[in-house]
Amino acid sequence: MEAPPHGVNANLAFKPIVCRQCGYQGKPKATGKVDPVHGYALSCPSCLKWWGWGGLSKELKDGNGQRKDVSIWSAKRLGVDLCQCCLRPQEFLGDGGRLEVHHVKPVADGGTDDLANIWVVCTACHKEIHHRRTYLNSHLTKFFEAYLACKRRDDAEACS
Repeated sequence: MEAPPHGVNANLAFKPIVCRQCGYQGKPKATGKVDPVHGYALSCPSCLKWWGWGGLSKELKDGNGQRKDVSIWSAKRLGVDLCQCCLRPQEFLGDGGRLEVHHVKPVADGGTDDLANIWVVCTACHKEIHHRRTYLNSHLTKFFEAYLACKRRDDAEACS
């Protein structure tokens, strides 16, 4: 198996899974593929069905020992026990998977820490949401700006 990337805290004690395809119950097997963002690719040792990613941990505290990102909400406090994106229950999230609070509009962009701006999503979906947001923001901004410019031009012509 490949070694984890430099600076990554690896954890090979994967949480037990229940495979939906073959019914296997136990720890998943690392396939040998390692991703610096997602960790180890995991599969069912019985039927080899891909299970998900696991084995990475990240530092959640700053140099002063304070939590970096803070929300007053948690999945437990909200009484949510499944991902609101993929609908997997907490017990099927795999190693390193947990339910996390996601701000639909980031707090840094003026979003609030209230229920109207909160989703509870699993770790994998949370990473996917942020990956897609980054992709859309960096690659499609010019397209949307051009579309809006055309729309404004068309609206101005229609009003004159």
